Amino acid sequence: MTEHSLDFLGIDWFELASRPLDELRQLFAIRPKSDAARQAGSVGPWEPGGISEYQLAAGRALAEPEGRTYDSHGATVATRG
Repeated sequence: MTEHSLDFLGIDWFELASRPLDELRQLFAIRPKSDAARQAGSVGPWEPGGISEYQLAAGRALAEPEGRTYDSHGATVATRG
């Protein structure tokens, strides 16, 4: 068995953006989120709780010097209960 790694930062994601998700999952050997994970409360990146406080702050910090408002595209930090 040959093991390898893939540099996800070296991929041109815009080139792949129009391809179907299932095709990309097969290409990168990424499984869909399991029902067990969803039932346990795991959310996607654009659902409430799908972004960390750090990610939100980093996005805002990057947008500010560029003179634009940060848009999390609906992702919010999970509320603590």
